[in-house]
Amino acid sequence: VNLFNLVMVSIGRGTVDRARGMLLEAMAIVVENKSKRVGRAALEVAASLAVSIGHWVRGARFYGAAQAQLEQMGLYREPTDEASLAPLIAKAREALGETAFAAAENALFKKVLDSQKAFAQRAGSWQNDYTVDMKMAYNHYFAKK
Repeated sequence: VNLFNLVMVSIGRGTVDRARGMLLEAMAIVVENKSKRVGRAALEVAASLAVSIGHWVRGARFYGAAQAQLEQMGLYREPTDEASLAPLIAKAREALGETAFAAAENALFKKVLDSQKAFAQRAGSWQNDYTVDMKMAYNHYFAKK
């Protein structure tokens, strides 16, 4: 989390190359620790960095993914985080327009959700085909007749 704060300070100072390096380092730690909360924070910082260098669509996608995780986990954004993120996201909304921003914001989440649904369908189909129904077998051999 402290590394994310340093990234945000670097973004504020305009030293985006330094911010990018620290963000990559922080992301490696997130992947290693498998923390969803810290991963969500990483998405917000990535959104901030993307917007600060003019990657409006990428920033909107990261922001949308972070927002979806907040809602999914039932969390809220800290006021200090909101204060630093809000102006950057407003800048992306202004650059893209509300419709394009909303489309970009939801695109990544929709892609992930569609992928998860497809996997669940394949896994469920396989499980239904290859899992033995123990209750049926028990009833066939041991049920009172």
